Amino acid sequence: MTATHMSMPIMLRGYGGRRSSVKCTLLEALLATLSDAQFFPPVAIGESISEYFVATSTGHCNPTNALFEEVPSIFKSRSISFILNIGSSRPGPVSLGKQEEFASAVLQLAKDCDGVAQSIYSRFSHHPDVFLRLNVDGFELSNVLQPGELISHSRTYLGTKESGIRMRGLIQSLMDRPKRLKVHDISGLQSGTLETLHTAVNSVLTTQDSRILEQLSVSSEAPFTSAISENVQRNSCYPGTRIAILDTIINWAITQEPELQNSLFWLYGLAGTGKTTILHDICERLQKMNFLASSYFCSIQLTSGDSRRLIPTIARHLASCSQVFKDALILQLKRNLDLASAKLELQFEYLLREPWRATVDSTAGHSSPWKVEVIDALDECDRGLEFLNLLLDAINNSQFEGIRFIVSSRPVPALLVKVRTMRPDAPQVSLHELPKQEVSHDIKCYLEASLTLPSPIIDELVALANGLFIYASTLVKYLSPSHDISQAQLERRLDKARTQLPKTTGMNALYTEIVNAAFSLVEEEEIRERREILHTIMCLAEPSPATVVAGVCGADPELVIIVVKSLHSVLFTAGADGPIYIFHASFLDFIVSGAENLFRCHPYIVHSNLADQCLKNLHASLRFNICHLESSFTLDADLTPPLKERVGNYIGDCLAYASRYWLFHVQGSDETDRVGLMQMAEQIMHEKGIFWIEIMSLVDHIQACKEILQELISDSSVIRHVPALKLLALAATNVVTRFTRLPEKITSHLYLSSLALSEPTPPLRRWRDQLPYIPRVMSQEQSASQHCRVVINVDAPIYSLSIAPDGRSIVTGVYHRTVCIWDSESSKELQKLQGHTHFARSVAFSPNGKHVVTGSDDHFLRIWDITSGGQVRVLKGHKNDVVSVAFSPNGEYIVSGSTDKSVRVWIANSGKRFRNPVRHKRPVHSVVFAPDGKRIASASDDHSAVIWDAETLLELCKLEGHSKGVTS
Repeated sequence: MTATHMSMPIMLRGYGGRRSSVKCTLLEALLATLSDAQFFPPVAIGESISEYFVATSTGHCNPTNALFEEVPSIFKSRSISFILNIGSSRPGPVSLGKQEEFASAVLQLAKDCDGVAQSIYSRFSHHPDVFLRLNVDGFELSNVLQPGELISHSRTYLGTKESGIRMRGLIQSLMDRPKRLKVHDISGLQSGTLETLHTAVNSVLTTQDSRILEQLSVSSEAPFTSAISENVQRNSCYPGTRIAILDTIINWAITQEPELQNSLFWLYGLAGTGKTTILHDICERLQKMNFLASSYFCSIQLTSGDSRRLIPTIARHLASCSQVFKDALILQLKRNLDLASAKLELQFEYLLREPWRATVDSTAGHSSPWKVEVIDALDECDRGLEFLNLLLDAINNSQFEGIRFIVSSRPVPALLVKVRTMRPDAPQVSLHELPKQEVSHDIKCYLEASLTLPSPIIDELVALANGLFIYASTLVKYLSPSHDISQAQLERRLDKARTQLPKTTGMNALYTEIVNAAFSLVEEEEIRERREILHTIMCLAEPSPATVVAGVCGADPELVIIVVKSLHSVLFTAGADGPIYIFHASFLDFIVSGAENLFRCHPYIVHSNLADQCLKNLHASLRFNICHLESSFTLDADLTPPLKERVGNYIGDCLAYASRYWLFHVQGSDETDRVGLMQMAEQIMHEKGIFWIEIMSLVDHIQACKEILQELISDSSVIRHVPALKLLALAATNVVTRFTRLPEKITSHLYLSSLALSEPTPPLRRWRDQLPYIPRVMSQEQSASQHCRVVINVDAPIYSLSIAPDGRSIVTGVYHRTVCIWDSESSKELQKLQGHTHFARSVAFSPNGKHVVTGSDDHFLRIWDITSGGQVRVLKGHKNDVVSVAFSPNGEYIVSGSTDKSVRVWIANSGKRFRNPVRHKRPVHSVVFAPDGKRIASASDDHSAVIWDAETLLELCKLEGHSKGVTS
């Protein structure tokens, strides 16, 4: 079944046999029920288990051939990123004989289903893009998790509600009406087993839903309860303050009004009037009363200031409140997963409005409790006011019945006019227009609780605040004792605040005094360094530690800490080595537009410098396998030392920041610098783009990597001035898209799977040329193009192949017992070697290219003359299938390995046995001569590889350590 939201379809089914008389097992019936009717109609569970042709296959144990028959019809022109081989062989359908045998078989199959469901749930359900063919017996995941292997069984599909309903229905019918299976005594089938299966399927489907929702980029820092809240000083109102406003908002939020038309409450006010504190208090109260749906507190310093996270975060939170909303949201994402990164207008329509409409429709005819959504400081979200505009239009058209919104922002004239025009009676509070006496009372309560000063002085400070709570809170920090400031200094600050600040008004006067105090008694050169540090802190893409600030502006980390401490009234760090934050956005406004020339920041100049530093850092530091990963077989999560430790040791905060935000600073740079910066970025991407993607994966920013590439593709200035950078971004997007489809995060497979399987466009060829050891993979479409010299079409499965030493001919062993010689230039058949009574599992050319040796399931080796096609001699001695053959480098000997557990060496000219065979404990899978001909290696199902002396056949050493059979 195709899930339209997914980049690749996923299916779960079992395989029956070719003969129509073969009956479908219960397991196959369960799995087939999940299949798409377009390919496999549902199995009927009726008077008996129906005779059912589940799928074409070369046999119960070997459906691999069916894969190649199905892929063109299922995927058509769609690309396949990678294939997993996961499964084992099954001896065939369960015989439906006596009643007791049948009951036991059903019980075993139910247990098998349970095991399969549990396995999928525990290892693969979190990733929707896995191609998976499975069977039951011997189903082991521990040794088959490496991407790139061939599918051996059936593909998984558990991603849609429709198939889930069908699965649950089938299980329920089995539990409710087991007699339908024509079993008179089914006591052995305990209902608990099926109930466990039912639970497992529910878990799988729930996890799949969660995986879909995880595609939405959310801000963990947005809720009022987020851990970051203490760092950015989100506090509730001081007790006894803001009483009237809080009561007004709460009463509006919880009052029962069935015909409530004004479902939006707008709290607006100038910077520093206390909007965030009020809404934090409102959230606490609504949560206690169980009215709060969720909260979203925007901040220019945090991810909550990114509009791309605004609607996805709100939608995820609403989904946790309403199952109907969640189902409708998942349905929208399944239809179009691109909604996770779509434009704001599309996200509003399909991630909010449509799911909520479905929620309202489901409750039509009966009342349900409403919820309140609180959104603070929309002006600090880059497109927050556009969101508010969309919300106003939707509310005006009654499209959000049953939910109420409390929103705060700075006053925007256009929105004020719109609200008052659409809803003259709309509930709103303007904080900067409240009675001055009321606000001054609240500020006085706060100052009296925070500062130990006489009442007359408190009154003076209240007057200085002039209704701005941020002024009062900043003043408290400025006048509070600190280990860096003496009591005498504090007294001088207080005296200056009382005598000089009244000569000016507003926050700018206070901020000017704070910065002047921090920069006083400092030499001119040091003032320049401190100013550069301050401007860097203001312009960084996210709050960062002192080490990053110092690294990107070339300063001393200790000086960065000194600057932050000297500005403790407006800046602070979250912990000893934590990020540096601004207490309030008004200080950023002051530095960017209100400060005197000595302190004023011109962001475009700072961004140009930061972009230059980031790009230089990338050019100097990017390299292959930067974290020294030793193996491509280890998941990132299982690395020792852990990945986080490696990232800290080999990448560090500065390089991680440069990798994540170089484009942010390029886009903010001066226009005269931007083209040069883009050209620098193009050079880096051309030479080291794949290493940049590696770092983005290691620091867990692969989604941000995709977003950066998308911005490069769509940026008009890039297209106009540096078109090569767009081509590089397109190529890199192809690689990243394939990489993000891997079921488990293994960074090394960025190279081994994603880069190897991507179309070899010129940019990717440059990256590949630096990595000569990664595999080169070609699709069939590429084979038909200039990338492939010849295609040989064979009418049966090919089991073995060898190329002549001169490269001019190819020998193949195929399923229908024939060995063929082909011209490698024209693909014409040169000879057909007939004589084996079973298919040839192994073929090999002699070193001079004149002969071919073949090993077959008929237990014989045969030597052929490739010019005449005649059989030269037959080598007899093996008691079972001959699965591997090889010539010695001088052509005088032949070695063979067999499932009879023996390794034999033959004299090529006579066909006689050279010495007595040597043996493994289990079947031998592979044999080969060393390049010097003095040693022979063999690999066996007994978990070992053995090195033998080619002259004496004495064992030289045994290589042990594998937990399963060694096949090559």
